[in-house]
Amino acid sequence: MKKNKALFGIFILLLIAAAYFLISKNSNTIKSELSDFAVKDTASITKIFLVDKKENQILLERKNGVWFVNGEVQARPDAMSSLLKTLYQIEVRSPIGERAQNTIIRHLGSVGIKCEIYLNDEKKPSKVYY
Repeated sequence: MKKNKALFGIFILLLIAAAYFLISKNSNTIKSELSDFAVKDTASITKIFLVDKKENQILLERKNGVWFVNGEVQARPDAMSSLLKTLYQIEVRSPIGERAQNTIIRHLGSVGIKCEIYLNDEKKPSKVYY
């Protein structure tokens, strides 16, 4: 009888430990407002502005459900679908280490492309990526 009680106690402790590890595994070390990169409603995107360090610019605008490049040429539907899918699925995989932060910021500052996402014809971008 004592043996059964001991085994039952060990089982309960293992169950509690497993539950703790499962719960702590799902918790994120990054604040939610700092990891909120995705655009969940891509249908509300009306404009995407891209610019690089050499001042090359592309403006993608949705007019009556059709995307245009720089207001002139119709954008390829497959390319826009891929871009919108990427904006919907983008996420932070893991935080970068403190040592690497300055290097990454310098790299983005020298070769990065700025991407501004505008929703519902707003004047200010809803999201900005580099």
